[in-house]
Amino acid sequence: MTKSICHSNDEIQSLMLDVEANDGVLNDELQSKFDNLLIEKNDKLVNCVYVISVQKAHLAAVDEEIKRLQAFKKHCQTVQKSVKRLIELNVNVDEKIMDDMGAVRISWRKNPDRLEVTDEKLLIETLEKSSYPNLVRVTKSVDKIELKKIIQTSGVAVTGSKLIPGEKGVIIK
Repeated sequence: MTKSICHSNDEIQSLMLDVEANDGVLNDELQSKFDNLLIEKNDKLVNCVYVISVQKAHLAAVDEEIKRLQAFKKHCQTVQKSVKRLIELNVNVDEKIMDDMGAVRISWRKNPDRLEVTDEKLLIETLEKSSYPNLVRVTKSVDKIELKKIIQTSGVAVTGSKLIPGEKGVIIK
């Protein structure tokens, strides 16, 4: 059974106590035990250093694999984006189509419009003075969903915001 480094240290200290009990004389038997314990301890320390170096190599290999996989992920995303763009260019996007091609189905949708608040303080002041003060929450933030509905239905721009049209995109399932 192998001993731990701590156990080896304990044995060395015990051996030192034996030397003191022997009037500080290090006889051949004690010297031999002492030498063997030091050799064992040094071997264990060398093994610990070996474990550290192996783990360091493993970590470097993992880092390289992560870089490789991230590059592959980026490549796959680029290919996917390019193929989607190719489909968009070759199919009439304005037609609402649902083309079932067996394993895949291509459908089109328009992403919803989103509201971008460009100047929140100005928008809050404008809404508080308008006929829509209920769109301003007590925390003095804008109810963007309701504001977007109002802008879409009335067609009137509200100072401090702008309506950004949703983009058309491809859905592949």
